[in-house]
Amino acid sequence: MWDAIDSLGFMPRRKPKAQEDGLVAYEVRQLVVGSHLILFTIDDERRKVWIVGLRHGRRLPRPHELPDDPASPEGGTGEK
Repeated sequence: MWDAIDSLGFMPRRKPKAQEDGLVAYEVRQLVVGSHLILFTIDDERRKVWIVGLRHGRRLPRPHELPDDPASPEGGTGEK
C-alpha cells in the first residue's frame, strides 16, 4: 500500500475521480489497491497530495467522513 501511495508523487491526475468527488468542496480522486480505495486530493499550490480517506471498494461512499480541509492538521470530520 505504501508503494502505491508513493506512486502518487508522479502524475497523480492519472487516477480517476472518486464517487465522493463533488460531495465535498475539493476534488477527490481514488487509487485502487487490492480491494481498497485510497482517496486523495491534489494541492497544486503546495505541490502535495493529501490522503483524505481509505475504504473497502464495496463500501458505499461516506463523504461526511472526509475532512473539511485536507491540508489542516486537524482535518475536520466533515460533520457540522
